[in-house]
Amino acid sequence: MAGARVFVDTNVIIEAHRVGCWNAICGSFSIETVEKCIKESASGNPDKPGWVHVPEGELRGRLTRVHQVSKAEIAALVLSNAACYVLDDGEQQLFARLYADKILPSQEILVSTPDKAAIIAAHDLGWLESWTSLDALARTAGVGRAILSRLRTQYQDGWLSSIKTKVILGALT
Repeated sequence: MAGARVFVDTNVIIEAHRVGCWNAICGSFSIETVEKCIKESASGNPDKPGWVHVPEGELRGRLTRVHQVSKAEIAALVLSNAACYVLDDGEQQLFARLYADKILPSQEILVSTPDKAAIIAAHDLGWLESWTSLDALARTAGVGRAILSRLRTQYQDGWLSSIKTKVILGALT
């Protein structure tokens, strides 16, 4: 897992910055995302409770690659799998990139997003085995317990395992 290519969404970027494990995971993995996730991560309302400051320049500087996604690639994804229509813009573009490049499923490529709709769509596309939690990434990167304990539930390994099981069993659609 260490050194693997990892595609992350906006939620993971923000949570990793919130708890302070972003630099550690970027130092241990080849972290990639799409332009939309960069924009979403670096924006928001600073007056909103819980808002996390993610400096765009620093974010771009730590990423291995930021992918561009065309409207045609998004359309191809959505036409291939209706479950992808309901995804948030960032997740939809991330999926469109993965779908266009035909790189999943793969044991060398991981994806991290806690979005339930994205997890369901990943299952429909046969990609679920590539899903990993921010918790697992941070532990592999050597992040200590004090930081790991600050991760919100949906970023923890146990939560992802439970959701994946429910999706596989058809209890969550």
